[in-house]
Amino acid sequence: MWRITINSCYANNWLCFFTSWTNIAVGFYMALIPMFLGYLCYGFGLSKISASMATTITLLEPVVATILAMLIVGEYFSIIGWIGMLLIFICLIMVTLSSLAKN
Repeated sequence: MWRITINSCYANNWLCFFTSWTNIAVGFYMALIPMFLGYLCYGFGLSKISASMATTITLLEPVVATILAMLIVGEYFSIIGWIGMLLIFICLIMVTLSSLAKN
């Protein structure tokens, strides 16, 4: 018989997933809804735009995640984080303007 205790849960983090039905349900939810549907939408979007535009848009992911963490979770970010987000925006604007100038 498999018996999972608190000590084994700390020793082997993957075992914590199986300690309750709630954990299992949350794990399957996280695999199916955000991951599967997110990649499905991402793949659909890739079929509609060019690869270079998709790469440029994908570079915004850390900025969007940071803003969502601030709004939803209440995270606090240092000035270095804000400077990093500003640099990402500046680089993306430069890449977008250079590709528009070529066309």
